[in-house]
Amino acid sequence: MVNTVAPVWDGNETWLVLGGATLMAAFPLAYSVLLSALYIPIFFMASYDGGSFHLLSPFILFTGVGLIVAYALLGCT
Repeated sequence: MVNTVAPVWDGNETWLVLGGATLMAAFPLAYSVLLSALYIPIFFMASYDGGSFHLLSPFILFTGVGLIVAYALLGCT
């Protein structure tokens, strides 16, 4: 069982999600103080895996424009 989970445990940052959920369940005040101070470092630690222009791919740009259009449509309705 451990060998089936081992290849994806670090890759998906499962330990980070479980740690945050445990902190939120056990100590909600500490969770709110720590996570609000660490949003940006945690974001870069969990989702960065490319070079300088990796975030300028056509898929990412199209997804961003689509999200803006979807929220504009939601706001209009």
